[in-house]
Amino acid sequence: MIKFLILNLFLATYISFNVYKYLLPNIASYISIPITLIVIESFLILRILQYQFNVEVPPYILSIAYHIMGITFILFMVFVIVNILTLLHIQNRTPLKTPYIIMIATAIIYIYGYLNSMTPIIKEYTVYTDKNISRNLKIVLIADMHVDRTTSLKRLNMYVDKINNIDADFAIFAGDIIDADVKDMTEENIAVLRNINMPIYAALGNHDYYAGLKNIVVPTLQDSDLIMLVDEVSTIDNLSVNIIGRDLDIPFSISKVESKINRDNLTDLVKDIDESYLSIVIDHIPSDESIESAKNNNIDLLLSGHTHAGQLFPINLIVKYMYQNDYGVKEYDNTTQVVTSGIYLWGLRLRIATKAEIVVINVVKNDNETK
Repeated sequence: MIKFLILNLFLATYISFNVYKYLLPNIASYISIPITLIVIESFLILRILQYQFNVEVPPYILSIAYHIMGITFILFMVFVIVNILTLLHIQNRTPLKTPYIIMIATAIIYIYGYLNSMTPIIKEYTVYTDKNISRNLKIVLIADMHVDRTTSLKRLNMYVDKINNIDADFAIFAGDIIDADVKDMTEENIAVLRNINMPIYAALGNHDYYAGLKNIVVPTLQDSDLIMLVDEVSTIDNLSVNIIGRDLDIPFSISKVESKINRDNLTDLVKDIDESYLSIVIDHIPSDESIESAKNNNIDLLLSGHTHAGQLFPINLIVKYMYQNDYGVKEYDNTTQVVTSGIYLWGLRLRIATKAEIVVINVVKNDNETK
């Protein structure tokens, strides 16, 4: 945590200095830099007030802080580029003055990233199976809804409408349904989610644990008509499908989170299932252990979220090296893994070089179609 705070302060100071240098040169540095620094750190300050001092922060204030954080991220990237161009004496050759370039570039990137985050696309995959399913299936997969106090009923209703229009057999919610506080899953939010017109099978994500203890979070989500599977199996006999929801391993201690969650072994979870049925595992984090255990137990579909596909350039390039599959479809022996970029996001209200999405998985019997 100390290393994070030091790095955060260093980056915020760098941005504040460049704001003074390029955008506010007519204001004294001893005034502009401290004020800019406080504005940049507004999200962190509000979080400390919320979770350390139990201060109620109005949603619109928190929303403004999220937007400031997004603008700050873009300014950092723009300032780095401008500083490099200046060192190479390239910036001086451009017809526009530097402050206008910075403001125009920041505005364009921000609008693009914000629209990407707010308008989920429908991403469709087809997978084939030899399992004895009763018919071809259509499954909706979403993850990373991150409901918090800034979540509007309008946005939730938009999600519900898009899901309902797919006309699937059932939906999978692969974790991070709540962002940071179980109280943010209000009765109004619960009522909207109940309008989804298909069964919903869900597992917990790390943010669901940040939201509160399991014995509080799970019943709250069940009130939304979600079938919560926490190291549990649900069988849909008429479709010949087993759905296994895995609990989460959190190897660190966070306020309001059990310090260590030892989830059940997948082999034990599936030992009594009908192996002729299609087997689906919901596991929020697409870890190496998750993949290996799915392969070793002949799981047909492994469904995850968590990565947001990196959410932002250049972070998406880093995330690619953190996971065997950070996004999309990948085959491992008899197991097909699908990792979604998520229907929403955490923190910055931006997606740059990634898309918010709702995934549709068509499961086709091999004897019906030629692979």
